[in-house]
Amino acid sequence: MIKLVLAAGKYPADIQIAVNSLKKRLNKISNALSALAWRLPPAQKKKIPGTAHIGIQIITDRVMVKMNTQYRDIPATTDVLSFSYLESGGPLFPHEPVGEIYISHRKAAAQARENNLTLTDELCVLAVHGALHVMGYDHERSPGENTAMHKAEVRALVAAGVAGGLTGRYRQMSASPRTSTRTAKG
Repeated sequence: MIKLVLAAGKYPADIQIAVNSLKKRLNKISNALSALAWRLPPAQKKKIPGTAHIGIQIITDRVMVKMNTQYRDIPATTDVLSFSYLESGGPLFPHEPVGEIYISHRKAAAQARENNLTLTDELCVLAVHGALHVMGYDHERSPGENTAMHKAEVRALVAAGVAGGLTGRYRQMSASPRTSTRTAKG
């Protein structure tokens, strides 16, 4: 079972309502993600606890730039960064998260406007996208992986009442690959 957990925090008034709405949808998203297969090597799958907690933090663009620079050597903002702790050599205790997702609230708001979504819906899209990366999905690995990740995103997002998905946006873009969203190695 997967459980997405939103970190407690104070958010600017203009996003607090969307954050509260995201929090209400996390159980449905978690259940939908739990029904999906993990796409990890066997050694990493063995480390998945009965309930796999994945933390979500909504951060400022300034913090996102620092993280993206530190972990991906890209000195710019991005919408979402994911960190999987299943990749490390050490064991995980059942109470430890298997990964974390960081979402830029400014980037999420801009993308919500660009894609005619509510901010809550965009936060759901980014949370699902990040969780799938923690689960081993990688849309940048191959066209087949992109398709698999897109199908998984759609399935999880439908449970939250959101149409589309982040990988579906890649298909609508030009042939040049999008590089602003990747699983960060941490």
